[in-house]
Amino acid sequence: MKFAAGPRDMPTDSAADMGLRVMSPKGQSAVAAAHPPQLDVVLPARGETDTLVACLDGLLRDSAGVDLKVFVVANGPERAVTIAATTPWIDLFRQRGVELRVLEDEIPSKTNALDHGDRVRRDGSVLYLDADVMILPGTIRPLATDLAAAKGPLLTSPRPRPVRPTDPLSRSYVHVWTRLPAMADDVMGGGCYAVNAAGRERWGTFPNVLNDDSFVRGCFDRSERRLAAAGGFLQIAPEGKALVSCIRRWRVGNLDLRALPARPGAFDDPSHGSDPSVGLLKNLAHVLSRPDLWLSLPGFTVMMARARLLPRPKTKGASSNKAWLPSRPAPIKAEMAPPKTHSVAVVVRNASQEVGEGWRTQSDSAWIELEFAPDGRGPYSYVLIVDGAAPPAAGLIDEVLAVALRFPTFGAYVSGPKAGSSPWAYSLRPLRGRDRAARLIETGVPNGVVLVASRLWPAVGADDARPAVPDTIGQVRIAAS
Repeated sequence: MKFAAGPRDMPTDSAADMGLRVMSPKGQSAVAAAHPPQLDVVLPARGETDTLVACLDGLLRDSAGVDLKVFVVANGPERAVTIAATTPWIDLFRQRGVELRVLEDEIPSKTNALDHGDRVRRDGSVLYLDADVMILPGTIRPLATDLAAAKGPLLTSPRPRPVRPTDPLSRSYVHVWTRLPAMADDVMGGGCYAVNAAGRERWGTFPNVLNDDSFVRGCFDRSERRLAAAGGFLQIAPEGKALVSCIRRWRVGNLDLRALPARPGAFDDPSHGSDPSVGLLKNLAHVLSRPDLWLSLPGFTVMMARARLLPRPKTKGASSNKAWLPSRPAPIKAEMAPPKTHSVAVVVRNASQEVGEGWRTQSDSAWIELEFAPDGRGPYSYVLIVDGAAPPAAGLIDEVLAVALRFPTFGAYVSGPKAGSSPWAYSLRPLRGRDRAARLIETGVPNGVVLVASRLWPAVGADDARPAVPDTIGQVRIAAS
């Protein structure tokens, strides 16, 4: 049994194969349908596979109502891997009315790849996106609309939604870093930033630097930078030694930016706190004024000190292999398999085993087709457990699905209204065995949802002893199987 919020927007055959919906004009205003905002995406990639696939999946699912073109720039010696991962998506994008092009560049440089994409794309607004970034539902169209409506130069970004690191020191560092003056409520880059045509005129080609986002940010006054009003992207920091190396590169990259020749219209000096490794005294004073950060300060300080002890990279700029995290996988020869079809079974957990009328009319998904299945058995990728009496928060189902697509090796995704005291939008948790799975699902707040990979469904509760939908679900948690 299929369900939808109001009249069904019929998918194309190819989109249905992926569980994707193609929005009809009924789902959009007449103006938006006739004149959708234009946005090009330049996506440099160097050997990514799984993260690139998740990135493309999110872009495709969120492309409704936008005149979108995506340019993947496969660069460096691992470009064959990028091409193999991207090629199966070209036809799927085309069938959704979106052009996906793969550009090839033998130079292993992110900034060179950005320039390559700029030479090929259309004039107008552009989103610069890293291959390991996962956008959240409802991001692309508001972003494109804001850029098109801006009266002057604009640098914007979706709001980052931080994933809680599992390592305590890394967690302390990210907790403090994301709350520094230059990071809070400002465009920080993070591998996902966009400019309109007037904003792109602020610079020519990208300089050969590690921190392209800091360079671009410095081209705009604070009044010309703002976070998008809707949507977001997963902010996933490296952990442990990888994070220490990354902090070191950030610091070296910002110092290199200061060494660039003076340029007209440069508004930010990196020493003014655009990175936590520069302007330390100013940032320390801010942390000391925030009691909620005090417990994380020792861990933050340890990570900063470890980064300062590392030697400076011998090769400067984005052409250095040191500019990339994580290390690249070995090239593959065979073309990757086509994108996997995702289907979701909806299992209702309440006394009547039925959903209320409010749930039916308000809880549709814009990213995937949902189908009721009383026992959750069938050829499904995931099982979605819902209370059914009251609808979850708007967009919550798609948001949990986006997290699942980005972390496919994890098995249980629990969501609900976020705890106000928590700094994390998402947390990674271990999950081993039936008891742990049951306990995970039995704690939280009303009107949440639980998304479980089909391989875990028997352990989580596919028989008479299965747990009920939680009365309380805390912040989103991602459980590793």
